[in-house]
Amino acid sequence: MKKLNIGIIACSNVAVKRFIPALLKSRCANLYIVGSRDSEKAHQIANQFNCGKYGTYNDVFINRDVDVVYISTPITLREELTVSAIKNNKHVICEKPAFTSFK
Repeated sequence: MKKLNIGIIACSNVAVKRFIPALLKSRCANLYIVGSRDSEKAHQIANQFNCGKYGTYNDVFINRDVDVVYISTPITLREELTVSAIKNNKHVICEKPAFTSFK
């Protein structure tokens, strides 16, 4: 079975302390790239978890090898980033609440 390549959007505490450690234990998926508004922070988190790829949010979205994007940003940014991920043919895992309204 091919493992899914996961791209991280934002280096939040939830992503770093909960999601990524759980992801590293998965037999079905692996941490492929870490993205942040600050590429130095993405680099630090990628190094912390032995991930060789890092960059900006857009670097995650346009990477052809990324199957799934995990979005861990403040609520006000999630809708725009989810739409960007979908436009780039990515599956999306978004922290809850995903959006600020039903619209």
